[in-house]
Amino acid sequence: MGTGSGAIGLILAKTTQKHVVCADISLDALQVAQQKQKNLGVLDQAHFVCSDLFSGIGDVRFDLILANLPYIASEEWTVS
Repeated sequence: MGTGSGAIGLILAKTTQKHVVCADISLDALQVAQQKQKNLGVLDQAHFVCSDLFSGIGDVRFDLILANLPYIASEEWTVS
């Protein structure tokens, strides 16, 4: 969650040889991560999803969920 540039998820894929799903709401961020994926040579180990948290993930089970979400100041929070 919160893939950003992909550094964390892609290094995890490279070092563990496991498949990772990288999700981010920003298409621009995912494009950067996809370029990094090519540079790191983990083309078959990472899948990218444009999603607001889990909304676009579907019914999938994961062994590990890692989040690197952006900092949001408490003044910006809205509570429903």
